[in-house]
Amino acid sequence: MGSMKELYFSRNNIGDAGAIALAPSLAVMGSMKELGFSNNHIGDAGAIALAPSLAVMGSMKELYFSRNNIGDAGAIALAPSLAFMGSMTVLIFARNRIGDEGAIALARALAVMGSM
Repeated sequence: MGSMKELYFSRNNIGDAGAIALAPSLAVMGSMKELGFSNNHIGDAGAIALAPSLAVMGSMKELYFSRNNIGDAGAIALAPSLAFMGSMTVLIFARNRIGDEGAIALARALAVMGSM
């Protein structure tokens, strides 16, 4: 599994429970380049669980989290992981519940990514 490059869970309604269950398996997929979690009803708990796994995916190019229920807490948890993804070309968080605090955390991570 460590050599997997693309994985899409989009439109499966896995929710927080599914994200929490998947997180440990994703942690061994450091060569992942594209990962899709769009339209899954993932909230803050799921995003928080996924964050440490994403931190090992330094070669990530495309990451999709659109149409979930991620709020500020989830965005704040994911932001440090994004800072390790200097090769990112596509990052989509459309249609979530991210407010000012989450947007600020993501903006800081993007600034670090841009300087890599």
